[in-house]
Amino acid sequence: MNDTPILSHYLNAIEPENKFYINVGASYEFNLDRQMVRDSDLTIFFEYNLDKINNYGDLGTNFKLITERVTPQNLVGLIEGITDKKNPKLLDIDIDGYDWFVFEEFLKKFRPTIILAEINEKIPPPIKFTVKYSDDYTWQNSHFYGASLEKYAELFEKNGYDMVNLTYNNVYAVAKEKNVGLQTYNSTDLFDKFYRNTDRANYFGHNNDVNCWLDMPTDKAVKSIRSYFGDREGQYELEG
Repeated sequence: MNDTPILSHYLNAIEPENKFYINVGASYEFNLDRQMVRDSDLTIFFEYNLDKINNYGDLGTNFKLITERVTPQNLVGLIEGITDKKNPKLLDIDIDGYDWFVFEEFLKKFRPTIILAEINEKIPPPIKFTVKYSDDYTWQNSHFYGASLEKYAELFEKNGYDMVNLTYNNVYAVAKEKNVGLQTYNSTDLFDKFYRNTDRANYFGHNNDVNCWLDMPTDKAVKSIRSYFGDREGQYELEG
């Protein structure tokens, strides 16, 4: 999905004077508008895969790229090595793995105004799922990655963020004190409106083998997920 127009709308509407952006897992096609990056006070991209950075040219003098592998232990230090700013306008995170734990540690030191995070859309509320951190984790183009919307909602609630949108598999949250009157959602309503009851079949055909989880009672879905990830025992957290 192309989130650039939606993200730009929020960035223009909220705290316009703040032009500090962080993107963890920027990949080939990042969500930030290129002109916003060029006009920023500071933009930091993290991308470990060097094959994905060919599109990063002409992003201005305040653009910084870090190619180290991000972990829950090193992200804060890597940012603090560049700036003492603690309130980025945006945190965009998508590392196809243990994102939730990186995000949790980030929020202990920083308070972004807007958060954009990829969810594992296969796992519906109220199920909480997240891949655990591991030094040797790599995404294998499978359903085993990231965290469910409900797991993110738990962290948003703890840290004072409103969920305001879901573009199929990217959740948007805004710091409560910076919310400019945007409609807010609980996890079930957000998931149903912006993923479950949409034209998702046109874009997420690769989820066909696990779409049954969306229609199962929670307890049965949890059992099915646990069975599906049977060879990953101990590598994830799961509760319903």
